[in-house]
Amino acid sequence: MVIYSTSFMVSNLHEQGYFRTLALALTLPDKNSNPYCRMTDNSLLPLSTEQIRLLSELSGSLTPKQINWISGYFAGLSAQDMKVQLVSESTLTPSLQNDSGSTQKGKSLTILYGSRTGNGEGIGKQAQKNAIALGFDAKLKNMETYKNNDLKNETNLLIIVSTHGEGEPPFQAKTFHDFLFSKRAPKLDNVNFSVLALGDSSYLKFCQTGIEVDNRFEELGAKRITARVDCDVDFQDSALLWVTDSLLQLNDNKTITQQTETKYGYSETTSTFGKHNPFQAQVLEKTFLHGRDSNRQTLHIELSLENSGLTYEPGDSLGILASNPPELVESLIQTVNLSPNDKIISETGERTLSETLLKNYELTHITPDVLNRYAKLTDNNEIKEILKSQDRVKEFIYGKDLVDLFTHFPEKLSANQFISLLRPVQPRLYSISSSPQAYADEVHLTVGVVKYKNDDRNKTGLCSVFLSDRIEESDTVPVFIEKNNNFRLPQNPEIPIIMVGAGTGIAPYRAFVQHRELDEKRGKSWLIFGNRHSESEFLYQLEWQRHLHENSLSRLDVAFSRDYSEKVYVQNRIQEQGKLLFDWLENGAHFYVCGDMKKMAHDVHETLLNAVRKHGGLKQEAAEEYVLNLQQQHRYQTDVY
Repeated sequence: MVIYSTSFMVSNLHEQGYFRTLALALTLPDKNSNPYCRMTDNSLLPLSTEQIRLLSELSGSLTPKQINWISGYFAGLSAQDMKVQLVSESTLTPSLQNDSGSTQKGKSLTILYGSRTGNGEGIGKQAQKNAIALGFDAKLKNMETYKNNDLKNETNLLIIVSTHGEGEPPFQAKTFHDFLFSKRAPKLDNVNFSVLALGDSSYLKFCQTGIEVDNRFEELGAKRITARVDCDVDFQDSALLWVTDSLLQLNDNKTITQQTETKYGYSETTSTFGKHNPFQAQVLEKTFLHGRDSNRQTLHIELSLENSGLTYEPGDSLGILASNPPELVESLIQTVNLSPNDKIISETGERTLSETLLKNYELTHITPDVLNRYAKLTDNNEIKEILKSQDRVKEFIYGKDLVDLFTHFPEKLSANQFISLLRPVQPRLYSISSSPQAYADEVHLTVGVVKYKNDDRNKTGLCSVFLSDRIEESDTVPVFIEKNNNFRLPQNPEIPIIMVGAGTGIAPYRAFVQHRELDEKRGKSWLIFGNRHSESEFLYQLEWQRHLHENSLSRLDVAFSRDYSEKVYVQNRIQEQGKLLFDWLENGAHFYVCGDMKKMAHDVHETLLNAVRKHGGLKQEAAEEYVLNLQQQHRYQTDVY
């Protein structure tokens, strides 16, 4: 049996740009489809429902060769009609011209972004470039520094905003979000707007911030240019669609200039390697950091970047594209009663079902979007009941993998139906635990190895066990650099730093201290670290002791929660040293938090607020403003997960 995956059919349209984005826009109520970007209102698409149905049926019956031919055919029609003109980047200029070629005064356009990783800024920059080429007077602005009172004066507004964690706006968008939902928010009757929402459908509140912003603008009287587009982690195609469609509408459906190749995101290095073209990094060394008495494992792994051209700074992350455990692939295929030799055609060519599952899809955990698609495909009432409650969804998917899902709810599926349910595999990002100045052409990682038992089966994480159990020294690992400009050392090395982390949250601080060790004029540094047991889980203990002895680390406070009759955490150490911490802040220190978002980072934030209120002699509102100012000045930065 040969299966043509939807992702392959769409991917082959890449060189023809607009036809590809059109195909990606079509999200029909087809229970076999696997959409990863979607328009929220099909009525705003340029095709009728019947046209969309016919196009979907046609695309599903085409061979790759036919798809390539028809994409060229549509591109030719598009060029003749002059509705969408695709040009190379070399011919894209900022000259402001109308259809007759004469200079015109550009329409006012503001592109407003708010995201933590920098993907939003990357999309915004591309939208601005295309808008300027079209003749717009386009301004790119960051929500973090945007003057909210300017909102009422906007005329055309493109909004790019991500969602962080469980439905929260990222810090960079929080002030704007709060203003928008406050009594101070103005009427926006004269504003035209469109929203691009960035998110991750593995979370229950997918694109929640974008949804809220989109609805709120409508409530305030703004007029929607195009329907909101909700983007998953593979956002490039839907972002291209949104930029193209929004500018087309604002330009009264006149000629629009677009690049054939659009790269969004913050992975800006001089290297040709990236997420879609990873570098094969050789493993130089592997070490397990926990002592023998620990029932957990933390892996220290060193990789070579020699001849890659990849560069990074302390605070950045390394992305790794891992493969699934072979035994899990085999078990899953047996569970769904399919053949491992069924042929699947994807963007990487023809492979067996077994090979495809090994590298292309998420299998080690269940996500809400997969559960939703399975409910629609099978019309299973029990799954539908689970989906009615977020608490029940969390309870059901916790600790489960795809084998568990198909064991609990067995259905007879074709290979095509089965593949349509799955979520494309995503790279895992790890905070880099080395300084490029200390280790040239190398990158080090600190990885918590995930192994557990659930439903009487042994389970593992995808990437951590790939690195710990299936990769040996001298093997290669596919990697790329993910920039994190929101977790950076101060530009002035003499400014003091306070570093708070638990478990593998210590990783970036190893890079910070290594980096500063090489500066003769370095400021004070204070590490507050927590884990369970000092005997077996004091990560990099000898290194920290050396740094203390050589004064490249000024102070170290530790909290080992299981070594005392009462549990002690990093926030308890902050509380104990509250006056000293506040004195450091008053002397310009930068404050960093890395580790668990749900518990540790929240508790550290509350303890910091209390320390500022108590030792600063401030009321609660003033203490909150003090901490907010630290964040706005980039003196309080977090890298949480």
